[in-house]
Amino acid sequence: MFFGYSMPTGHESTYLARYREHNQAVRDYFRDRPGKLLEVCWGNGGEWQKLCDFLGLHIPNLPFPKKNTGTNPIRK
Repeated sequence: MFFGYSMPTGHESTYLARYREHNQAVRDYFRDRPGKLLEVCWGNGGEWQKLCDFLGLHIPNLPFPKKNTGTNPIRK
C-alpha cells in the first residue's frame, strides 16, 4: 500500500501532490531557521560551491559526483 493505493501506477497526480506538500512542509518548518536548510537543484551548476558554503567547508578539487541523472526531473 502506498498512499492508500495497492497499485503504484495510475495515481501519479496523488504522488506528485504529496511530494509537493511534503516539500512545502519542510520549507515551512525551516522558515524561521535561516541557514539551516539547503535547497538546491543539483543540475543547475555550482554544486560544490553551494554545498560547501552551506557546510562551511572548502571546495574539494574533484568533480561533483552525479548518479541517477534522469531526463525528466520533478519540478516545483
